[in-house]
Amino acid sequence: MRREKLSKSMVTDRCLITRSYHLRRSVAFSGYAGHRTTAATRYSPGVTPTANAWLLAHPLLESAALPVPPVVVATVAALIVVAVIRWPIGSRELIPHAVARDGLHGWRPAWAVSRLAVVGVLAVALVAGRVGADGATQNLAPVLVVGVGWPLLVAGCVVVGGLWAWLDPWDTLARPFDRSQPEERSPESPTVVDVAPAAVGAFGWVWFLGAYGATFSPRAVGAAMALYTLGTLAGCLLLGRIAWLERYEAFGLLATWCGLLPRRRLTGWHPPPGAPVVLGVLAGGLLFSALRLSGVWFRLTHVAVATVAIAAACLAGIALLHGAERLAARRGAPGVVVAAAVPAVVSIVLAVAFTNDRLWLAAQILPAVLDDPLGRGWNLFGGVEAVVREHPLGSTGRVIMQIAILTAGHVIGALVARRRAGRAAVGPAMAALTVPLATGILAVSAV
Repeated sequence: MRREKLSKSMVTDRCLITRSYHLRRSVAFSGYAGHRTTAATRYSPGVTPTANAWLLAHPLLESAALPVPPVVVATVAALIVVAVIRWPIGSRELIPHAVARDGLHGWRPAWAVSRLAVVGVLAVALVAGRVGADGATQNLAPVLVVGVGWPLLVAGCVVVGGLWAWLDPWDTLARPFDRSQPEERSPESPTVVDVAPAAVGAFGWVWFLGAYGATFSPRAVGAAMALYTLGTLAGCLLLGRIAWLERYEAFGLLATWCGLLPRRRLTGWHPPPGAPVVLGVLAGGLLFSALRLSGVWFRLTHVAVATVAIAAACLAGIALLHGAERLAARRGAPGVVVAAAVPAVVSIVLAVAFTNDRLWLAAQILPAVLDDPLGRGWNLFGGVEAVVREHPLGSTGRVIMQIAILTAGHVIGALVARRRAGRAAVGPAMAALTVPLATGILAVSAV
């Protein structure tokens, strides 16, 4: 009975939270007539739309969720970031220092309970994804991992600086087979390593979120978890736990970098080589995933085409951050662009998570799937009912919230850049922050 109620309130079992996206795909289009009725009613029957009319109907200039054109909102937000960077506040003389990844060096007994709990929950999610119910709304794996876990991990690390040290499941699983030499590396004087190889894992994740056609399929989520875990453990066995995790494991790197924000260590952080590549892949890939779910890219459905497009977006993100970072370094402010990009990427992760109310819906379904993780009719916690409110903020409220998140993250990045380098890196920091901010606003508002 509970499953019948849940299925009535949600959509098909292949797609947990992308209902509106698939509805758009089912509409027949002639030329371009966006998914909004306001765009279609501009033209009289039998009259061929002109190029100007097509442009005016484009979602970049008209949004069903905003009373003003999205380009105006994006421009205003970009100007706010520029004003913050140029604001005459004093910068501080800093001695950049490297930061060791949380939890790799040493061990605290207090970590054992939380880490084992995380390993247990992920193991249940993996099993549920592989052998549980096929329906995304009846299976723990997609709801927990994609819908709730990914954005809340990033948000949690921003709120609690050292959170990843309490959670890291791959470090926990690899420790029994550890070949690293802890005495050679310590958190006080960490070895600086090139983290560019972690971009491979980062690209795999954003591809799964933005280009793969069955992101919320339980089988796909379970397979992705198994492949990433097995690959990580194999790498730890081959190169050593510390050597692999601090260079190749993208989730831990991002979580550690996010944890620098609440501890106010971004202003003195010396980013490792390759950090612009990892952050560029995440920013470009996540922005593409938001665009693909919007009215701009809704017809881009073939996985091969989407793969090429998301790869191009990731390369654009790398080019932007890497180029801006090199220019800032030439002006005597190395690391400023990468440090400013961390809160910007955090805001992109959180804003994209709310696209089509995915995070809202997953959070409402989570108690029910925890009660019955495999969708087999279990009542582990007494039969928890899923109370689903599909659009708690409405389209306008959701888009405004997403824009506010994006703007806040990029403004924090501007403050980091301004306090860290003063006017030395104004130009590179402005480019690295305003371009993704404007792109993100245009993407989330094109509903």
